[in-house]
Amino acid sequence: MNNYYNPYNRLHFYYSYLNSSHFDFYIESTEDSIGYSINDLSRISNIPKEIVRQDIYLIFLWQNQNIDSNTESLPYIYFDQYIDNPTEEQFISGELDHYLLVLNTIAAYEIPVTFEEQKALELLKKDLEQPAHLHFPSITKLYRVKDSYRFHHNPHIINHLNQINDAINYQQVIKITYLSPKPKRKADYLYFSFLPVKIAYDSTDNLYYVLSIGKKNSDIRSYRIDRIIHLEPANGISDYSPDLSFLMQIAPNVWGCNFSAVSDPKNLFHVKVRFFNVANVFNKVRKELSCRTNGQLYEKDGFLYYEDDVYGIDKFRSWIFSYGRAAIVLEPEVLRTQIITSLKDRL
Repeated sequence: MNNYYNPYNRLHFYYSYLNSSHFDFYIESTEDSIGYSINDLSRISNIPKEIVRQDIYLIFLWQNQNIDSNTESLPYIYFDQYIDNPTEEQFISGELDHYLLVLNTIAAYEIPVTFEEQKALELLKKDLEQPAHLHFPSITKLYRVKDSYRFHHNPHIINHLNQINDAINYQQVIKITYLSPKPKRKADYLYFSFLPVKIAYDSTDNLYYVLSIGKKNSDIRSYRIDRIIHLEPANGISDYSPDLSFLMQIAPNVWGCNFSAVSDPKNLFHVKVRFFNVANVFNKVRKELSCRTNGQLYEKDGFLYYEDDVYGIDKFRSWIFSYGRAAIVLEPEVLRTQIITSLKDRL
């Protein structure tokens, strides 16, 4: 869940700063030359350096594709020191981080863009013509959560999401004070220290989680954001880079952010459910399953069927219960038996 500025806003920031006559923040500039380096732009904006590198490389790539240098278009960005056709490898490796970038507002170039890009660039050009200098807000203020999120108006949770997002980007270990899911006392706190790797959203229970990975790729731990009482960065940056391939592979099959279930292959169940076309059930099912990328949802003989391989059968069972008699579990047999037994107990 990366929440950096959208590409237009980032582009706006780069051109705005390079177009400014006030260089209050520059580091790499000298008396003979004034500009901003990739290092400067990253530090001022709080945008991770690897993203700034990629953005500036793409700007150079667009400029090199100009088709008519006599046509009025964007101001031209170039390095203060001559570099012959800088390559993507030079940008991404950081070799060019300290070179000053300068905005040439006299030369003009025609760049082939899509209709949407052209509209964005027209807005950018209009903004650059304004006398006021744009000071872009810190990236940590731009994290957004779903409007329907049950804790949407809790500023502490929004702050924690921002802190965790930054920790993920910079591989920063965090320490948290966590409210126990099963407290023995009124306030029973647990203490954890870990490297966060992802922020996950559970659409069923409308909750956000932060994920970490243990020594084994299958040792995936999840912590509810709303249960974090206190969060702070640990000392230093982690030199451990967890392998996310397994997490990304199994994530579409995890139900309700129950990632602890993936440690045992026996917790993976093939489910098949039949839904009746009553009230607005079909539309509700399609909406709630829109984020399930691996499952199969299809109509047959007037019924709606859903099939998937699921980790977290307990969470899935709770979801099925919300449909009452409009849903019938066909597979697995163990889940079908549990639901039938539960319904009989309620009679």
